[in-house]
Amino acid sequence: MTAFQPELIRASFEINCKKKIGSVFPARVRLTCFKLKKDEPLSRLFIFEDMKYEKGMDHALAESLQFEMLLSELFASFVNIFS
Repeated sequence: MTAFQPELIRASFEINCKKKIGSVFPARVRLTCFKLKKDEPLSRLFIFEDMKYEKGMDHALAESLQFEMLLSELFASFVNIFS
């Protein structure tokens, strides 16, 4: 007879959630399924994380990089004019 090995399954994915007031926000869902005893049913733990701040920072970073590229191109043009 072999000893029972606890089961553990993990997954993570992103979804859009809707608040009661109707606004939508990005969220990460972390799912953990586990079974600690042989005769125990599979338990599930869901964790929802609001990603609005993280997605906002990604957008701000992309805009900043675009602005820096534009400045770099303008500076290179300016240098070429006076060279």
